[in-house]
Amino acid sequence: MRPSLRCLLIVSTACAPLGAHAYTLRSADNGAAVHWEDMSVSFRVDQSLTAIGQPTTIRNAVLSGFRNWGSIAGNPFVFSGDGVPYQSLGSGDPTDGVSDVILVQSGWQFEPAYGAMTLVTYDASSGTIVDADILMNGQGYRYLVDPTPEQGWDLENVLTHEIGHLLGLGHAEDTEATMYATSERGETKKRSVESDDQLGFRVLYAFAGEETASGCSATKLEVGARPVDMTGTTLAVAVGLLLALLLGLRRRVRTAPQAVHSRTGGEGSVRAARGRHVSRLLVIALSTAAVAAPTGAGAAVVAYRSTSDLASEATDVFRGTVRSRRSRWDGRVIVTDVVVDVVDCWKGDCAARTRTVRELGGEVDGVGMLAPEPTALTVGTDAVLFARLSRARSGRRLLEIVGGAQGVFRLDPATEIATRELSAIEVPTGLGPTERVSLRRLRNVVEENARRQAVPLDAQAGSPRGDR
Repeated sequence: MRPSLRCLLIVSTACAPLGAHAYTLRSADNGAAVHWEDMSVSFRVDQSLTAIGQPTTIRNAVLSGFRNWGSIAGNPFVFSGDGVPYQSLGSGDPTDGVSDVILVQSGWQFEPAYGAMTLVTYDASSGTIVDADILMNGQGYRYLVDPTPEQGWDLENVLTHEIGHLLGLGHAEDTEATMYATSERGETKKRSVESDDQLGFRVLYAFAGEETASGCSATKLEVGARPVDMTGTTLAVAVGLLLALLLGLRRRVRTAPQAVHSRTGGEGSVRAARGRHVSRLLVIALSTAAVAAPTGAGAAVVAYRSTSDLASEATDVFRGTVRSRRSRWDGRVIVTDVVVDVVDCWKGDCAARTRTVRELGGEVDGVGMLAPEPTALTVGTDAVLFARLSRARSGRRLLEIVGGAQGVFRLDPATEIATRELSAIEVPTGLGPTERVSLRRLRNVVEENARRQAVPLDAQAGSPRGDR
């Protein structure tokens, strides 16, 4: 047995004292792991990326992003695409089976805090990915190749992160991980796929290579909007048994020149496919037995928002209880309308007794789309919401959460303590992965912000009515 595998198999002596890095996997609402079934991804690049640099420069950066994942030893994927930005792809087709890379230079209709996001479309019954498109926010962020911190964000750095989402990985809590949610100006460290990211990739697709990640990590499998944290002995034993089953499946692979990764065929492919199914069954079984722990993990590069930022950017701030959730198609994306019964209003349309919040992602008629950051706004949730008028195409007066999941403070009615999860976002020194604040203090922040903006704070409910 190779030394690099021992900590996963010898639980009592190796895994117990190690901290969890917590890479994250995603799942459909029914618990099926979201994954590619045939290990083949075709991609193309929109001509909008020529705004960043010369076509050859863009091509090299895109191919390097895919090659960073394709070069992982034992990787079974075939990535097909020349990386040349010569096509006009519009906003991307979420069901055509080809992964588009698009720079959105104007009309960004999603959360402004997202520097980039990957829309993953999957079969809701099996979790099989049918399409995954990468959208980069060129309206709010400046992307370049090898920029200085003063110039902007590195294209390959962000693409390598987003390709991880394309493959089915969520955000990691380890600040050094490729799948960590925040990317700084001029940062290039996400160009390399770190050991924790590699381990999540191997567990999801049940392969082991000549080099297996050292150290022991916790795994989170997101079941709908509620991730499950799988830590401790049970996970270590299961992963150890899984890798033990897969030791015979390891094989060397070569990286082809244009980010196209070859794999073996015949009986070896059959054995590998069986191993992948075993992996997914183990991951799903563990998620059922584990204890749910809400965290923010998703599919976007996210900028941190303080409570003051949230109050400033929000058009509406209110406390309420989630009454219902309904998913639907809105153009080329799936959204979920979350209906909230308002208990107390601090800012905005305070005459409305119900508000509808538009959340990206959901499942409709057997087709699912992953949300960048699940808000955990399940039916019955009591929370304080920082929201703004939605940029949705719909003519209805819908809201969307400011900062993604950052604008949701889940409330404990017994203590009146509001909590938001920041575990996958780089936060200022002294602020932990979970921020807790009293309801009174949170309201004071909103009131102070309203005074600075010279906007009267209307906290009166008025006559009941629904959304306009």
